[in-house]
Amino acid sequence: MTIVILLSVSFAVPGASQAQRRRAAAAGDDSPRIVATLADLDRLTEELASPNDDTARAAIDSLQVIDHPRIVPPLATLLRSGRSDVVVDKALDALGGLGHASAIEVLTEFTSHRRASARRRAFQALASIEDDRVAAILERGLRDSDRSVRGVAALALGEIGASASLDTLFHAMERN
Repeated sequence: MTIVILLSVSFAVPGASQAQRRRAAAAGDDSPRIVATLADLDRLTEELASPNDDTARAAIDSLQVIDHPRIVPPLATLLRSGRSDVVVDKALDALGGLGHASAIEVLTEFTSHRRASARRRAFQALASIEDDRVAAILERGLRDSDRSVRGVAALALGEIGASASLDTLFHAMERN
């Protein structure tokens, strides 16, 4: 059965690499699906710029699969372009899933976003990045005007084990 699936996937997806076809066959996935690679970065960057939110969201999904620091700049450009809330939220979540330190700058910008949900996502994304700068940024989230953002920042500090931030955390708890 696996051989048949491998052959059908091999011929059904001309752009897929051998490794991608083997993974699809091993997973029992006989649907023709192409997994994005760095070679697709230029095309996906163009799709990010599409005025169609569904196209941009699909491009974000594909970029997440690549999981390489080179995808951060196109996502940062998208975030700074004033897109719809749903696209912004998807891009922030994608940066969090990647956890690349090169995303710290744009995520920090979004910790001051007008929408509390975008600020929450930015703080959650920052917590996934292993970098010495993250704890101080998360501490600033403890002073946010929105209670839910402060809560996410506090949880994020706990996730990264920022014991040096305990005093700031206790002061923030007094505010609630």
